[in-house]
Amino acid sequence: MMVISKQLQQSLSEQVFNSQYIAMMSVDDNYIIQIVNPYCAKLFGYDIKDMISKDVVMIHISQEYKDNFISIVQSQMDASKPLSLIYPFKYKDGSKIWLKVFGEPMKDGSYLWTAVDITKEKQLELETITQAQIIQQMQDCVILIDFEGYIKSWNNGAQNLLGYHQDEMFNQHITSIFKDSSKEVVTHLNEFLKDRKNNFEVELCSKYDESIVAELSFSTLKDTDEQHSGIICYLHDITHRKSIELALEEQRDKLDYYANHDVLTSLPNRMYFQKYLEVLIGESNSKNKKLALLFLDLDRFKEINDSLGHEIGDRVLVIISKRLQNILGDDNIVARLGGDEFTIALKDIENTIEIADITNQIIDKLSEPICIDEQMLYVSSSIGISLYPDDAKNGKDLLKFADSAMYKAKEEGRNNYQFYSDDMTQSAFEKVIMEAHLREALQNGDFVVYYQPQIDAKSEKLVGMEALVRWEHQKLGVVPPSKFISLAEATGLIVELDRFVMYEAIKQYANWYAQGYNPGKLSLNLTVKQIHETDFIIELTHMMRKSNFDINWLCLEVTESQIMKNPDETIGVLKELSNMGISLAIDDFGVAYSSLSQLKKIPLDILKIDQSFIKGLPQNPQDISIAKAIIALANSLDFKILAEGVEHKEQREFLLQEGCDEIQGYYYSRPITAHEIEEQFLKEHR
Repeated sequence: MMVISKQLQQSLSEQVFNSQYIAMMSVDDNYIIQIVNPYCAKLFGYDIKDMISKDVVMIHISQEYKDNFISIVQSQMDASKPLSLIYPFKYKDGSKIWLKVFGEPMKDGSYLWTAVDITKEKQLELETITQAQIIQQMQDCVILIDFEGYIKSWNNGAQNLLGYHQDEMFNQHITSIFKDSSKEVVTHLNEFLKDRKNNFEVELCSKYDESIVAELSFSTLKDTDEQHSGIICYLHDITHRKSIELALEEQRDKLDYYANHDVLTSLPNRMYFQKYLEVLIGESNSKNKKLALLFLDLDRFKEINDSLGHEIGDRVLVIISKRLQNILGDDNIVARLGGDEFTIALKDIENTIEIADITNQIIDKLSEPICIDEQMLYVSSSIGISLYPDDAKNGKDLLKFADSAMYKAKEEGRNNYQFYSDDMTQSAFEKVIMEAHLREALQNGDFVVYYQPQIDAKSEKLVGMEALVRWEHQKLGVVPPSKFISLAEATGLIVELDRFVMYEAIKQYANWYAQGYNPGKLSLNLTVKQIHETDFIIELTHMMRKSNFDINWLCLEVTESQIMKNPDETIGVLKELSNMGISLAIDDFGVAYSSLSQLKKIPLDILKIDQSFIKGLPQNPQDISIAKAIIALANSLDFKILAEGVEHKEQREFLLQEGCDEIQGYYYSRPITAHEIEEQFLKEHR
């Protein structure tokens, strides 16, 4: 067997190259033959060695066709189209053979031609044109039927093709010879009779249960008086041609696969990734989402290649590619650009925390030892990250910027990641560090519950408090919620944090009531994640029983935007809580868009006007209108109104005048500790 080029080996399987039905040759821009498969040489009557380095036009195209052939081929190449033509070629002895030729450009600049011998089909086509109808009938299957579809005549061609003698088929319906498509054949016949439509591809079944693919056409038979006396069915066997076309289609599929995938790892290659990246950018635009591009390079891989050889290096790359696929799953795409470089596209990105989390998983996983032939090998990775649309508006620049960021990661000591933007890298690192501190603080009990009083607008007496968490960091001091709540939500730690606040506040409230104080209702903030925990209500009930906490003391607050994320499921849980006797409040009302049809389904007790609408009172006309509208809505639905963020006397007076029930804000008190609450609010109202 001949030796083929490395590039061709990467594009074609040995089975396809040695096909007995498909001729293959590689030619350069000057039509010089570089590679020939055995079937191609046999097709032209030559040995392979006699064709290599020869001009395909000079030896295989007749003199009268040369200029025309070059013109046709060149016009398709200039138009950057895959070559496709049917043309007469010259056999070794000078005789003519007809070939159906397909051509695809290769990466090295040459063209891969594949050809199928259609000489017999071409000869039949030419003969059909020139010969009389009777000659055609002798060669093909010709069946005469009446206008009802019953067989009246059956020629030798039909007997040879289908195995039935004419006597067996006389007066049988034409549909009896078709395989699983009798209704379709009747449809074809009706179309011919009605509109003279013709030429259909059908599947026949022979007497011996053999499947035959044929071209079906009809014509009307006229008697001597030129009257229609029947219908002639012509069936031309194209089974062999269809098998060749199928083989060509499979070959094209294989060529397409190898053109777009890395042979070693089976990952998408650079060409495919660059095309698909533009598709992802379009999807990101339509969804208004971010897209992250990771450029990954293995550290110390060259040392493995140089010391242990390329075979071991290739096995390492296969293991690395599988690890990447396992981490990323089917939602994201990973490709091998070449060597030890990989690219990853992360879709539908919400924030840099998500990117940092996945990137850290990749770095950790790739750092795990690799065992090959009982030898432990270690590699790490340096990763550069660029973002769409923040860093670039097209795939080319995204790839370039991620590559640049990867070199920054190398300079920073390797085994790390860097964003193309220094600010993004610093922000991501800070969030990763903050997440670690957050987890540690939950374990060490560094969180403290503060309380902010809620005051009756008319009597100015304490009616309740909202429990708010604060982080007492050993080095940073008191960390405000704005610095860590969003991080806790993104990492899923919010559920554990909310449960801590709930338990501590319930215990404290039960203790105050036991001491004879009257702190009013305890307001606790809930997140959707907490509500959707399967054991949330069980855990809440357990906390209250354990602390001797009366359920009537409790009010749970959920933000409007959280309810709207999954209204049906959330409202179901809220109804269950309301049936238990727990008061419910919507926090930050008016900030998010919500449907009033959904709002009326919620068993609410309190609407909290967001502080953003209180800030401009009583001067800002828009804030005045919004505040009045919310109060009117609450009154019509029989809800209490609580305004939060009240800082000035004028704001308090306006809200009181408009019918606001309760007030919360710096005008009365900032969030303070339990001890301060006792000293400033509880003891004097004991």
